[in-house]
Amino acid sequence: MFFLPLSLTQLNYVVVSKSKVILFGGATGDTGKYIITGDTYGLDLIGNKWSKLEGSGIAPSPRAAHGSCAVDSLQMVVYGGATGGKQRHRLYQRLTYLFYRWFIGFR
Repeated sequence: MFFLPLSLTQLNYVVVSKSKVILFGGATGDTGKYIITGDTYGLDLIGNKWSKLEGSGIAPSPRAAHGSCAVDSLQMVVYGGATGGKQRHRLYQRLTYLFYRWFIGFR
């Protein structure tokens, strides 16, 4: 079955290895009627296949216009962004792709 994430705007994606990309959050909908998401998707670049990632830990709240970056092999950090007009600037959250587990801060 072929799968693609929703059509999103204000999203952020991170290349976490030579063969993996992670996409988190974003907004979907028409101007003025956006729905902010907290979904996480992975793209396998070798198989050219998207999958929705379901994991453990405390995931970031749904957000758009946020920042993210790779911090180590198969890890990304999500920071800031907006949810329904509220800014989120204080919390760093890290995703370990290998086990798909979210962590708050750095360990």
